[in-house]
Amino acid sequence: MSAERRYWERDATRPLEIDGLALILLVLAFVGVSAACWWLLSQASQADLAPVLAASIVIGSATISAWLYGYPRRVLGASLALVALAALVYLPRLFVVDGVLLRESTGVPPSRLVTVIGLNVGGLGIAFLAFLVAGFAGPLWGTIVALRQRLPGASRTLTLQLKLILSAIILAAFPFTSFYQDLSFALLRSNREAVVHEIAATPDIGHHIVQQHFPRLACCGNVVFVRDAGTSVFFPMAEAGDGVWGYLHTRNGAPPHPAFQIIRTYDNGWSLAGQH
Repeated sequence: MSAERRYWERDATRPLEIDGLALILLVLAFVGVSAACWWLLSQASQADLAPVLAASIVIGSATISAWLYGYPRRVLGASLALVALAALVYLPRLFVVDGVLLRESTGVPPSRLVTVIGLNVGGLGIAFLAFLVAGFAGPLWGTIVALRQRLPGASRTLTLQLKLILSAIILAAFPFTSFYQDLSFALLRSNREAVVHEIAATPDIGHHIVQQHFPRLACCGNVVFVRDAGTSVFFPMAEAGDGVWGYLHTRNGAPPHPAFQIIRTYDNGWSLAGQH
């Protein structure tokens, strides 16, 4: 019997046993992942300690949970990759991580700025491709090979990996659905209304930069746009085609500015709108 077959037969029925050493390693892993996430997020967002620490603890806990779920089922790579993908998708939507780059790019010559952006985009693309291969494609191919060799437990592992990959696809597509837009509006409505009240005191400005770094109320450095002497306040969130979409507040029941296309209407002057 080959070593690979013995590995699959042994792991197909092996329960997860947590002894003292394993518990210490899990605690160290939790501390390491949480500390790394705290350092990266605090450097990128410059946010207060409390939200950054809370997000880091959640990611550390999710990483340990993914290990506990994936290790005995031989889907460890896909489980950890799913947690990492969730962090990559949702953290930039809660924290302002682009404001630092935008502030540092002020005054940089256009030719140099284009080069830096190209290098960053290319490097991130290569890193993300390596992440997908190591987390999903590589383990999936190994399981397919094991299934073709009819090794014990390979069929169950393949089913679990396909479910995790499907979850990753849904997770990556989920933020662009209407449900996420409504959920984001509901969770951060009070914060945006506070900004609207602040802008109402100074209606002569054309844009407003939210000073806080958490939560992320608008894209591109938390910049909020003001029109019609403060009657319309627009919180841009992301590009959509040849324009942007975001959350629009119109004061005193006034009609929205012609530049905005209303996508969905909420209450008390709020709406989901696009701007071309």
